[in-house]
Amino acid sequence: MQISQNIIKIATCVLTICAVLFCSSCNSKTQLADAQEVANRLIGQVEFKDFQFHTAQNGCNSSEENSFLGAKTGLKSSAYAIQVDVSFLTDGTPVLANSFHQADETSVPLEKILEEMQKYSEKKLYIHLREVSNITGLEKLIKDFNLTNSSAYICVDENIVKYLYNECCVLPVYMSLDINAGPKQDESAIISELEKISVYSPNGIVIPAKNITKLLVSTAHDMGLEVFSIDTNSSQEIADMISLGVDNIITKSPDVLTEAINIWAEALHIED
Repeated sequence: MQISQNIIKIATCVLTICAVLFCSSCNSKTQLADAQEVANRLIGQVEFKDFQFHTAQNGCNSSEENSFLGAKTGLKSSAYAIQVDVSFLTDGTPVLANSFHQADETSVPLEKILEEMQKYSEKKLYIHLREVSNITGLEKLIKDFNLTNSSAYICVDENIVKYLYNECCVLPVYMSLDINAGPKQDESAIISELEKISVYSPNGIVIPAKNITKLLVSTAHDMGLEVFSIDTNSSQEIADMISLGVDNIITKSPDVLTEAINIWAEALHIED
């Protein structure tokens, strides 16, 4: 009997530990922003901006990343564009995946997303290239769906952009900028980093929200570069990006952003 009770106690402890670990894992997931909190951070602090150029990030509104439902959720959201991660199968088929190693027969073909986009003619597509094994086939697919003028590559690094140019790709490019926010971020350092990117003539830059500063945005704009913030998910980050004047907010909370703008407008009695 004593042995049985000890086994039960041990089992109970193990289950408790598992439960704690599971809850910790849940808490580590992206927390969606709160519209009222975003609006509260803007009202009285920032001149009103009817911010419309925001993008539904992969996995928006608590949907599963790299899934058909996730992409569809983005298309149905208030965002004017969706962002997808694209890799390729061994036969060159473009699919939603974070890497070549994660792309398999269970991955969602990009073609299925493009077919769905035909129902949303006003939406744009931002393609986060995870690898480049069949760029020619990817661009042909985009062209076949008549989405060349509605698509662009984002988060492209120097190695990828060189390959794109060698392949004579036609889609616009927004390059990643590896720069940290902080007191050491001075104008000369920012200009130096932007000049390295400018030689590739990108349309703009993509930076995590946490690394974007007013100085960075103004310097990039002076150089003719658009600024996209990515991983803009907390209430504070969304409010900050609107305040800083970025050109596009890529967020997993697109509907929250739109609702916050509406609350802000109502507070100022601004009519459509």
